[in-house]
Amino acid sequence: MFTPLDLKNKTFTKGFRGYETEEVDKFFAQVVKDFERLYQDNIELKETVERVSAKLEYYQQMEATMQNTLVVAQETADEVKKTSEKKAQVLLDETTAKCEGMKTDAKNEADRLLNEAGTAAAQAKAEADSYAEKVRNEANAEADKLRNDTEAEMNKLKADTQQFVNKMRIAAEVEVAKLKVKSEESCKNIIDKAREDAVETLGKARMQAEKTVSDADARARKLMFDAENKAALAKNSFDDQVKKANVHRQHMINLLESQLELLKSFDKNTEE
Repeated sequence: MFTPLDLKNKTFTKGFRGYETEEVDKFFAQVVKDFERLYQDNIELKETVERVSAKLEYYQQMEATMQNTLVVAQETADEVKKTSEKKAQVLLDETTAKCEGMKTDAKNEADRLLNEAGTAAAQAKAEADSYAEKVRNEANAEADKLRNDTEAEMNKLKADTQQFVNKMRIAAEVEVAKLKVKSEESCKNIIDKAREDAVETLGKARMQAEKTVSDADARARKLMFDAENKAALAKNSFDDQVKKANVHRQHMINLLESQLELLKSFDKNTEE
């Protein structure tokens, strides 16, 4: 197989009427360049294939190793499982036996404690009943004493309250009498003042009414005077209009009479 160096060093003999040397050199140079690039790519691809093949072989070896390891691990797991099951069964048997013994001991202890608790409860109940009876008697005695003391105190408070109420009633009656006198005096003063104010207000109202009537009468007289003046002016204006109308009517009559005379004269002349 040719190499790029072989192509570069290749020479040709010149013959008569051969190809153009410059064109052949240019074309050959391009071929050498392309061949060199392809040659380099081929080398790189071979190296890549070798690396990939090496990795593939390595991975295949690892796969075989892992398969062997898995087989060994499975066998070991099976062995451990069998051993664990045997140990678990032994522990289960021992635990069952211990539990049965502990159950028996616990039952015996519970029976003993139950008997002791029953005895203690009966004794405590008797003591509690005795103490409760004692407390009940003391409470009843204390309640009777408190009831008696309370009744006595209530009677005393009732008497004091009644006495206080009587005093307050008397004081209230006296105060009411005083207030009644003051109220009567105050009412009398208010009535007198109201009467005086009413008389004064009535006088002012009468004066205001008289003034209002006087003002109204003056305004009425002024209005009557103005109305009479306006009526006189209107009458004079009407009379003037009537006079003007009579003059105009007389003028029209005279004009018509003149025209009538002219017509008569015209008719007369026409007949002649």
